[in-house]
Amino acid sequence: MQLIYTTDLLSGYVSDRETFWMSTGLFPQEMIIKLSKPGIVEDISIKGVKLKEVIFLGSSNNNSTWEEFGHLELNDSDGIQMGTINAREYRDKMAFLKIKILGGWNDFCAIRSVNVAPA
Repeated sequence: MQLIYTTDLLSGYVSDRETFWMSTGLFPQEMIIKLSKPGIVEDISIKGVKLKEVIFLGSSNNNSTWEEFGHLELNDSDGIQMGTINAREYRDKMAFLKIKILGGWNDFCAIRSVNVAPA
């Protein structure tokens, strides 16, 4: 199995420091990731801090039409949270992934990494 997409968000932009994406304190928040090439996706995993409710949507075209295929609710934690959703409900080749954060356990939350695994 070859990994379609993996990222430590914003890595490479700030040298010698751990980097991540952080919310602005208002919800919902959205992040759109363009996959390196369209493909059938099996699982999507995220690591974050103070995430409460996250929805996953996919698009097979120019990210104008979105289909929801996953919903994740995470328990509150003082450390890194990890969650994985099964993306097999999305039957088309995914070109774009939208991660929508509906709420957090604090005013601010962060996503540290996103992994997209092919079917």
